[in-house]
Amino acid sequence: MSSDSRVGILVSMPRNVKRALVKPVRSEGANLNDVAVSILSRAYGQPFSPSGRRTAPSAAGGPVLLRVDPELKLALQLDALRNPPANLSYQVLRVLAHDLKVEIGPPGRNRSPFGGGSTSRGGRTNRRIGPTPHRRSDNRKSKANA
Repeated sequence: MSSDSRVGILVSMPRNVKRALVKPVRSEGANLNDVAVSILSRAYGQPFSPSGRRTAPSAAGGPVLLRVDPELKLALQLDALRNPPANLSYQVLRVLAHDLKVEIGPPGRNRSPFGGGSTSRGGRTNRRIGPTPHRRSDNRKSKANA
């Protein structure tokens, strides 16, 4: 897998998962992405070749951008669809937490397995797709009612 063909998955990683992930990163002298993606690849039977980069990992929780093969991302997305209420980010956390033997809480508010926008309006995304429909101004409505 070349680094040019990799795609990103942005994961909001809880502190306990990231701490558990940093241990093998430090002991193996690898980077966080390589360790996390190797765990995910192994769980899904996907090939993995490490980047070989070295970084100084932080054990603080927060967002982590994982660079994965597109086939692995699709496998994670499809697994999230089969295992509600997971989304892509939560599915990544689920697999990592299982392998690292740490607990994670329930998924956050976004339930879209493909990483869509917020679904706080009864399952519909808050983002508009396509052109915004033309709406009449209040002046026109009042004239029409007169």
